[in-house]
Amino acid sequence: MRFATTIFLTVAAVGLGIYAFLDHSGIIREFFGESGRPALVAPVTTAITSFNLERGDEARTLELQSDGSWRLTSPIDDLADPAWVQKALETFGTLQAKDFLRDEDGAGRSGYGLSTETATTLRIGLSDGKSLVYQVGQKGPFANSSYLFPGPASDYEGAFAVSGDFAAIADTPVSKIIDPVLTRFDQEKIVGLTFQHEDDVIDLKRPQTPGGRWRLENPIQLQADDDQVNTLLTALTTIPVSQVTLDPGTLPETATANSKKRIIQIWDPVPKNVIELTLTPHPSDETLLRTQHSQRSLVYDVPKTVLDDIFPKDAEALRESRLLRVLAADINSVSITPREGNPLLLENTGAWLMTNKPDEGAVLANPEQGERFLTLLNETLVLQYLQSGPDKLALYGLDTPQFVVEMQGENLGPLQTETLTMSVGLPPGNPPNVYVTFKDTDFIAAVSKTFLTGLIQSADPISWKKLEVLNIAFNLINEVTMEVPGADTVKLKVDYEAEEEDQRLRVEQNGADRTDDMNKLAAGQMIMNVGTLSPDRWIHVSTESVLALTNPSLLLTVKSGDSEDAEAKTWTVKFAPVNAEVPAFYYGQLEGTSRPEPFLISRDSYDRLSGKGLILEAP
Repeated sequence: MRFATTIFLTVAAVGLGIYAFLDHSGIIREFFGESGRPALVAPVTTAITSFNLERGDEARTLELQSDGSWRLTSPIDDLADPAWVQKALETFGTLQAKDFLRDEDGAGRSGYGLSTETATTLRIGLSDGKSLVYQVGQKGPFANSSYLFPGPASDYEGAFAVSGDFAAIADTPVSKIIDPVLTRFDQEKIVGLTFQHEDDVIDLKRPQTPGGRWRLENPIQLQADDDQVNTLLTALTTIPVSQVTLDPGTLPETATANSKKRIIQIWDPVPKNVIELTLTPHPSDETLLRTQHSQRSLVYDVPKTVLDDIFPKDAEALRESRLLRVLAADINSVSITPREGNPLLLENTGAWLMTNKPDEGAVLANPEQGERFLTLLNETLVLQYLQSGPDKLALYGLDTPQFVVEMQGENLGPLQTETLTMSVGLPPGNPPNVYVTFKDTDFIAAVSKTFLTGLIQSADPISWKKLEVLNIAFNLINEVTMEVPGADTVKLKVDYEAEEEDQRLRVEQNGADRTDDMNKLAAGQMIMNVGTLSPDRWIHVSTESVLALTNPSLLLTVKSGDSEDAEAKTWTVKFAPVNAEVPAFYYGQLEGTSRPEPFLISRDSYDRLSGKGLILEAP
């Protein structure tokens, strides 16, 4: 019984499937004398190279350009709105029939908007040379749908109700197809800008290389502010078109006198061309500007307010606002030479190296100081630009500069050269500013006196000294002794090779074994902290540091090695508070070294090194 039922259901399902196929394909209708519905093919959007919308005498043609943009080529020639074209292409590509309404006698043709007078013929050109033709009627009966028939109007058999707002695309006027943004270009490719008003011309240029800097070429020659120029470029790519005049030949004469006209040129080297914008007062609306575009054929009205965003007031407004803009990767070497003293010599190989003492070789420097030095150069603001000249050097203290900084590398300084030479002058008296000049330039930059303070710190070799007091592998440390005046001596003993785990870390207090009371976590952290002891910063020897370290508050002794693999060594580091009343920071000094500069550490670091918390409870 069940087997017979299964066979019946299977046969029924297959029969219904065959019927559905025959009905959908129109074979049944043809069998009974009815014609099948027309084939409806959706185009592949990536293969579309053109499309034409034609209704009566009105035709609009759009063509794909070699650079991937779309252009309106009929009834006028202009750039097409990328957003509108994208919407149209998406509509074409998602074409799908929801229903077919056969209309054998054509009685419903006008109701669908598919009569020869009301229908829009849509021709889509494909990359293989073929084309698809559709008749587009009114909006359809469903949401976001239209009436449409594939093929020429003469083949009309009825209306497809299809997905997509084809009717809205067909009804779009030419003025709404035109690109509503006045200029579009790749900002990274632009190598020149020219702004002309009356007899004033501002020229900006940059090399066609990655990271090339903008430079003012006219009326002054000076490094330009990249941020400001890039802001101008962004503004130029967002100028909105308020209105388009489709027939520029019928325009009334506008005020195009030289005193009223402004010209902007945007230079793109690949291909070698220039976009020129001519902006003149609007003949009837003071809030607008009438604009012509050298690569577009119409006349465009844009808001007058765009002048505030795209037309610089003068060349000085575009001058570099910072003293320098240099990248660490572009620097090979640096010398900082004070008026009195020896030069500090540095090399940059991806890491900063001090090379002052050839007999010691290159010494690895503190990378944080390298970052501080570059920040000093790149973040110092120019307060005022002054004209240079031999008579100005003494006036601004540049005849005998406080510092001379020289760099070797590439793309350095205002001239983007391989060598940069910068002099820093301090006039007599106590001025608030210092003055900087660069070799082979014709200006002097006034900057805050804090720049000189930062340069003094950067010229001090101790600022570049690597932040490292001890660097001992933890597995080589075998003993750490902490001696605090007036307190018990604590000694931590380490033997990682001991067979018994409880023998690997042991602690003594005044010679008595306190291992059972040891805080194992604190003991492990002590070994790591001692082996990688680093200062907050190095300082010069001073009377205060010498007096404080004469009576240290902590003596730290570290022993390591004494095995076949490592020679036995002992280090002694002493500490003393900077201010005994408020011990927030401590002096430190490593004894027995050739360069015993003191250093500073914080109270937290001091507490960890003093053995605080190493023994959990008193005996």
